[in-house]
Amino acid sequence: MGELLVDIEGAVVKPGVYRLPAGSRIDDAIAASGGFSRQADTAMVAKTFNRAAKLIDGSKLYILEKGSLSVELGQSASSGFSDAHSTAGGVNINTAPSSQLEALSGIGPVTAGKIIAGRLYFRLEELMEKKIVGQALFAKLKDQLTL
Repeated sequence: MGELLVDIEGAVVKPGVYRLPAGSRIDDAIAASGGFSRQADTAMVAKTFNRAAKLIDGSKLYILEKGSLSVELGQSASSGFSDAHSTAGGVNINTAPSSQLEALSGIGPVTAGKIIAGRLYFRLEELMEKKIVGQALFAKLKDQLTL
């Protein structure tokens, strides 16, 4: 059946790279790392990760600590970024709220909802593979998006 390597970092008991059986889920990676640490922002995990989603080889998971997003928001404002979901690389499709996704040309409320429902993404091309956007729209947006 094979195996895959997953890097899980941040607010987990034992951050690191783990070998898991092919077909493993995000929840399996969390369990392999000893689970969430006391500092884990489990509310943010619930909003941004589908813990039942299958992992792919080379996946990286980062579990935020409580309060870290508000720190990032404050730092972003002082460094010229509008918020923590937008970077020099573009809008983060794994964390951006619907309003920020809708600000992109060609993305309306329905498509933004599909992007959010399809999280967690490991590659931008998954937007096309999951039939959330077509090739033309993806080609137009790909330079404005990040993971």
